[in-house]
Amino acid sequence: RSSSETADASFALRIKGQQRTGRRFDVEWRSGMRFVSLENSKLSEGKANDFGAHLLQTNLLPVMQGVVDDETLTAQENSMLNEANAAKPLLLQVEVVLHEPFDAATYSSALSSTSSSSPRAQKEEGVISGGFGLFRMRDLRDVPEEEPLRVGSVVTPVLRKLSQRAGMFQMGVYPGVEYRILRILDPATGQEIFYTKPGSEYELKPIYPLVQQLERAWPVRVQETNIPKLITPTQYNVISAIGSLLAAASALFTAFCISQAISLFFIPSKSMEPTLQVGDVLLVEKISPLILKQPKLGEVVLFHPPSKLQELVQSGSGRPVSQRDLFVKRVSALPGDMILIQDKAGNILINGEKEAPWDRRSLCAAEPLRLIERYMEPGREIVVEKNQVGVLGDCGSVSVDSRVWGPLPTQDIAGRPLMRLWPLSRFGAVGDLPMTITNEWTK
Repeated sequence: RSSSETADASFALRIKGQQRTGRRFDVEWRSGMRFVSLENSKLSEGKANDFGAHLLQTNLLPVMQGVVDDETLTAQENSMLNEANAAKPLLLQVEVVLHEPFDAATYSSALSSTSSSSPRAQKEEGVISGGFGLFRMRDLRDVPEEEPLRVGSVVTPVLRKLSQRAGMFQMGVYPGVEYRILRILDPATGQEIFYTKPGSEYELKPIYPLVQQLERAWPVRVQETNIPKLITPTQYNVISAIGSLLAAASALFTAFCISQAISLFFIPSKSMEPTLQVGDVLLVEKISPLILKQPKLGEVVLFHPPSKLQELVQSGSGRPVSQRDLFVKRVSALPGDMILIQDKAGNILINGEKEAPWDRRSLCAAEPLRLIERYMEPGREIVVEKNQVGVLGDCGSVSVDSRVWGPLPTQDIAGRPLMRLWPLSRFGAVGDLPMTITNEWTK
């Protein structure tokens, strides 16, 4: 026979139980398939070379054959009963119905007379809204120009709207689960047919085991009009993949937007003591610098290091610093102000006066090695130009700030602290300079 020949068949297999004890039952299995040559078989498309279906659970086969294992009997008595049953044959009945080959013209004519009223025929929905049309969730029952849905096909039911979910679960037609159509029944006669018709009934069974909560007596019989939409497993997998990608992209985009708006900052040095101490964790917002270009005098800001500060840090510690790193200082001078370095200790005058109201910069104890003195140039005048601010650390004895590397361009300001998150004992807003010393180098 030619390898291209096919046979569309519905069949019923029945095994008559030979149980001598316990509950007596028979087994019947009804299904259908397109039988093809071995090289053309593909179960996922409802094409098979042999029947190859399970009639019952393996552990029930001895029971069907009448094998006795009664705990109330002796081994000899069980053996005698099984020997008697062995001579009794297992009764098997096979019923096969061959269907006419598919005729596109005849089927299209029959379908056109009923499909105009079908809600599925009114609109073809796209997976991606907005008219992209890259993928189509076309219902498998609405393809008159192609071979129609048939017995043996593997289908995946999906929802058209969320309110349909409860009804589908009640019927046993779970959205997203792959089912094989075992039988199709004619809506007018109730007889088995091989190709779907509007209003026909389907007998469906999942092609793989489900979780215990979803299992039931299979197959389930469902009127096809009660199933919102049927698509192929491939279509569903593509849709799921697109949905997962869109969800992941949305989550990444949301995370990116949040990271651009707020972030956490860990205080690594003593330059802002006693206001901010080593190990403090700040919640920083990054929106206000984009809106309010000019910071206020006295507020704490986080900023990207200017090139001169990058060079100082790298030469002093050997650690490379990039434009993406953040530093924290307090705004102490505005455009038009002049900062004068008074001595090697780093004391300053702003516009010829003490840096009031931010002149309490000696509340942290002096650093014993007085390393800050190597950077100070007594008599140096630093003029803060337009779009610049002067920033100083609250701990003047250790802070490498505008006294060393000059004014900070306002465009480098990246954020402002909303609050201190850690430690919990000092949870809350970051305020002005304290009035008393809170940190000692000897600790």
